[in-house]
Amino acid sequence: AEFIKVLDLVPREAYFAIADETKKLGIPFAGHVPISVSAVEASDVGQKSIEHLTGILQTCSTREEDLRTGREQAYLNRSPDQRVPKPEQMRPLTRMMLETFDKEKAAVLFEHFKRNHTWQCPTLTVLRTIAFLDDSTFRNDPRIKYMPSSIRSAWNPKTDFRFKEKTAEDYDLARKVYKKQVELVGMMRDAGVDFIAGTDVLNPYCFPGFSLHDELGLLVKAGLTPMEALQAATRNPAMYLGMSDSLGTIERGKVADFVLLDANPLEDISNTTKIAAVMTGGKFFDRFELDSMLATVQRIASRKSIADLMLKLIEEQNTETAIKRYRELKAAGDEHYDLSESELISLGYRLLQTKRAKDAIAIFKLNTEINPQSSNAFDSLGEAYLSDGDKELAIKSYQRSVELDPNNKNGVEKLKSLERK
Repeated sequence: AEFIKVLDLVPREAYFAIADETKKLGIPFAGHVPISVSAVEASDVGQKSIEHLTGILQTCSTREEDLRTGREQAYLNRSPDQRVPKPEQMRPLTRMMLETFDKEKAAVLFEHFKRNHTWQCPTLTVLRTIAFLDDSTFRNDPRIKYMPSSIRSAWNPKTDFRFKEKTAEDYDLARKVYKKQVELVGMMRDAGVDFIAGTDVLNPYCFPGFSLHDELGLLVKAGLTPMEALQAATRNPAMYLGMSDSLGTIERGKVADFVLLDANPLEDISNTTKIAAVMTGGKFFDRFELDSMLATVQRIASRKSIADLMLKLIEEQNTETAIKRYRELKAAGDEHYDLSESELISLGYRLLQTKRAKDAIAIFKLNTEINPQSSNAFDSLGEAYLSDGDKELAIKSYQRSVELDPNNKNGVEKLKSLERK
């Protein structure tokens, strides 16, 4: 492993055990500051970077312990069908966090960050989206045309478990939190804290490629200079990764990947989007080639979901009809539908979730036929056989999956478990 990532719900004792073990092994650990830990503690114990400003506002509160206890209780008291606490459980805690922000505590925290070289990756792109997801501007973003239908559907806040129960009051509160987070970035910059640029791509309306340009603009709005924002996406990541000798700046002897612009980003950071050409991997892409690539992406993204069509046919007729239709479209080289492996896997799991294991098996078998070298295809088929109670065929599927990809940890673990039984 290149590093260990920690998330919100890592227990306190486990978190410090991770910090201790990674130090012994010489492996960095990074990620979220868990609810159970102070951002000061995270910095002092050696967490290399903090993503999404997690834990920082809480640590800057004069009622930090009350907030920690309240959030831990909210997660402990979730009902079995809840993945996150209900909005009404979190609203009082969020208000308390905003109302009890203390600049002196913040200054002390930022001094720890500076002294310990704790990097910050704010991902303002995703924090802004979370705050403004009820704004139609996001849903009407013209860049949505580059995203496949499955992603566009997943970005609907009405179907996302994190957002579907939020009210106008919750979004109003989220915007106040975002405003404070932007202020935090400016305060940390003034305190000399180190930054790297990130986006948390594929969260709602965080677009591959495009959102990095958004992030640079948001960092400048928060108080970084255009040069500092550019360095957060180039020089600083190379320093963070210990690769400054080969990456991050344009110098003789370094990897020669770069973006050629038509206007100076030091005058206006939005000029990073005025791209004339890209040099990467030893190949030069001019504007014409870049536009052609975007057109191809748009065409692929506009394809309809074959999973949706097949599910409709399964529900209205039967699985055999759906598979026959898939074969017809595949044979004809139809470009109006997304006939990819991911679509078949998505359909199979949708069937499993509705307790239709035999239908799922038929779809996954089709997938292994179409994609015979895919470890994932056989892994999914094994899971469907397990759901149907067929241990022997499940073992055979998992064995084939592991043959194709010996690093398929899920397949290896499932085989060990099944063979023990």
